[in-house]
Amino acid sequence: MKNCRIVKLLCAVCITSFLTGCASPYIGKTRQEIVDIIAQDYKASPKNIYIRVSPDSNWVFNHPEEILNDPRRGKTMRQLEQWGILPYKKFWYDGSFFTLLTFKNDIVIEAEEIYGGGYGFKPWGFVFLLIAPLFL
Repeated sequence: MKNCRIVKLLCAVCITSFLTGCASPYIGKTRQEIVDIIAQDYKASPKNIYIRVSPDSNWVFNHPEEILNDPRRGKTMRQLEQWGILPYKKFWYDGSFFTLLTFKNDIVIEAEEIYGGGYGFKPWGFVFLLIAPLFL
């Protein structure tokens, strides 16, 4: 009986830790907190900041402070319902991916990965798939 309770407790802990690991770190953050995350990334490696504002358009900012305070686009960035932030690469794919954030009342309610362009699957990946059975 006591062992059954311990097993149930361990299962509950595992399920809870798994589900919290699946949640995006951006959910529930404000626009300013998102800019702070971008600023941390910028501080680690200063480079242009690309924000995807529509499927065909990326805006380039030189510094994180410009995202919300730029007189030309800052007001618009405060009104947009979606941003694609922090482009990143994946090993098997040619192209970049963005984290698309959906805002409601200036709070992120949804975060999803979107493909930002490129050629797609890298052809040399097939070579690894062909030779992998030799090592099994």
